[in-house]
Amino acid sequence: MVKKAGIITLYYKNDNYGGIAQGYALQQYINTLGIDAELISYQRTPAKILSKGEELKKLGVKGFVSLKADCFFKKTKSKIVNRIARKKYGSSLKDKLHQRKDAFEVSREEVPHSPVYTEDNIVNCSDRYDYFISGSDQIWKPGVLQPPYIFTFLPENKVRFSYASSITTLNNNKEYDEKMKNALEKYKWISVREESGQKYLEELLNRNVDLVVDPTFLLSKEQWEEYITERQIKEKYVFTYFLGQSTKQRKIVEKYAKENNLKIVSLPHVEGKIYACDINFGDIQLYDVNVRQFLSLIKYAEVVFTDSFHAGVFSNIFETQYWIFEREVFSKKVSMNSRLDTLLALLGEEDRKVREYTDIHNNNIDFENAKAKLNVEIDKSKELLKKALDL
Repeated sequence: MVKKAGIITLYYKNDNYGGIAQGYALQQYINTLGIDAELISYQRTPAKILSKGEELKKLGVKGFVSLKADCFFKKTKSKIVNRIARKKYGSSLKDKLHQRKDAFEVSREEVPHSPVYTEDNIVNCSDRYDYFISGSDQIWKPGVLQPPYIFTFLPENKVRFSYASSITTLNNNKEYDEKMKNALEKYKWISVREESGQKYLEELLNRNVDLVVDPTFLLSKEQWEEYITERQIKEKYVFTYFLGQSTKQRKIVEKYAKENNLKIVSLPHVEGKIYACDINFGDIQLYDVNVRQFLSLIKYAEVVFTDSFHAGVFSNIFETQYWIFEREVFSKKVSMNSRLDTLLALLGEEDRKVREYTDIHNNNIDFENAKAKLNVEIDKSKELLKKALDL
């Protein structure tokens, strides 16, 4: 009888190209091992928004003042300019944003998945699988973590482990530490995607935690080339994929494209919100783009500029030259760059990180050298995963 594996990750209604791709990759790879894998379609419980009084009680006066003061002017300016942009362009972009949401839905539906569960009824899937896997992406990030992502609903005898689960930031507290410790003590195997998370969990749990590659690396370049669509843009182009709101980073891309006589292909307002920085950015602005098309845009670009971890991953898979920026966030206490640093160090591509235009140089990436380093880690990750699956 074929065994079954359920993978929980940020899947249900997750409008994110990398998030969908990594879930698909892990499911597909486990299938090749002779195990019937699918994504657990978990509808997240809406986050509770604390009142100012509740925040004050939770953080204390010093913590509350620090939180509100942190990058106050930067956040305020962003809110104002984005509000103006939404008022001015919202009606004209409404249909285009719906096209993108529909494209995300098409991509998600291509991935085998369970019926939809909520936190209240997810216990009903306890007998559906032989293996329960906390998948990759930022499911363990403080503020994102919910009980199903660490399988608190499972009885003691169920086999559970993680593959490349991501904490991303370490802005956590004692309550978070306690939740993680109590739940992960029951895990057969724990693996994460970044070194900072590995170090944190090993200290918290006093046990070995493995560092593994992102699930997207488990599929070969040839497998991904079979998955993607044909070339979308005939001209030579720079492909940009920005999740942050940095105007400075977009200006660097514009300067590079102009100097190299390349068109800029962009995916404006990719998180579904209208951002002022995207209104006039890009010679070719695309909205109706599914995951297969997104990956095609990376493969056929002359160069990729991004602040996205997965855009960096797929640039390596397709051997496309790329430059990567740190994601701009408004809180000094939050950083999402540990996974980028781990990736670049693994590949020996630390010089691809851009802060200023002068960081861009003419040396191309030696993908053969990067591939040699990566293949060692891919093989190790596959063997560890097989062992967790009793293979």
